[in-house]
Amino acid sequence: MSGLSRAHESAALLQAMLASSLDAVVTIDARGSILLFNHAAETTFGHREEDALGRDVADLIIPPSLRDRHRRAMARLLETGERTILNRRVELTGMRSDGSEFPLELTVTSVPVEGPPIFTAYLRDITDRRRAERELLESRARIVEAADRERKRIERNLHDGAQQRLVAILLTLRRLAQIERLSPSAQEALDVATDETGRAIEELRELVRGIHPVALTESGLASALRGLARRSPVAVELDVPGSRLPEPIEVAFYYVAAESLANIAKYARATRAGLSIATADGAAVLRVFDDGVGGADASSGSGFAGLADRMEALGGTLEVDSPAGAGTTVMARAPLA
Repeated sequence: MSGLSRAHESAALLQAMLASSLDAVVTIDARGSILLFNHAAETTFGHREEDALGRDVADLIIPPSLRDRHRRAMARLLETGERTILNRRVELTGMRSDGSEFPLELTVTSVPVEGPPIFTAYLRDITDRRRAERELLESRARIVEAADRERKRIERNLHDGAQQRLVAILLTLRRLAQIERLSPSAQEALDVATDETGRAIEELRELVRGIHPVALTESGLASALRGLARRSPVAVELDVPGSRLPEPIEVAFYYVAAESLANIAKYARATRAGLSIATADGAAVLRVFDDGVGGADASSGSGFAGLADRMEALGGTLEVDSPAGAGTTVMARAPLA
């Protein structure tokens, strides 16, 4: 087979591969003009190949709001060789022929040819993937909200039911203790019953706080956090505004703060701790820090794994920064909308 025949065969094979590719393939020159626009690109963006060839890629498939950034990145690449986007998978926004925008995954490579640089972009419409991710996130959020409602119901039943009955029993025992002429054995038994009932009430209150704190329901997050700070054996500086946050965020922040302060008391050997809440850029941020020994491992069963799942279900994040010898900072962030 002659060299010319092999070249024709290779070209035909390349065309067949491009035609059968499930990903959109777009090749451009250094000026951004389209040199290749395969069938998947036609399907993805809604332009025919003959209409796309020679067009500026930014004008054709990049939304107006992103075109200047694209051109600046191309200019930097050509002038300095800075390859911020080459050979990486990134997610950005594309534009169809009707002007509608959609999420896509992009990988750009430099084509190894002589002469002016040529770049090939491999693009994939990830609308379905984003939708599935959103549905999964919404499903997780519904599960968390349902669990919180059930915890609140249990807390309310314990508070209004068993706890109130124990309080009534304690009051009755105290009235009995005021009766004169009780035998010493009866008085001793009554004192024991009174003490045990009091301890049972305190244990039940601790259990109720662990299930769903009453202060969080009745007074909001700021009040509940002040209660955590008062019970902490380590002094806690609070910077918590009194304004309310959406209930799912308040619940999540409360449990993050409770876990953080418990870990500080158990492991940090800290002399002070701090807790703050702020809102900025459409998000609420909880920060808990201490001046302890650091070295905390959030993946070692400390309780943060479940809290990270809770934050992710809200579309948020949970980060733990704990360098050895430099204290620990826990940061929880949740979008407000």
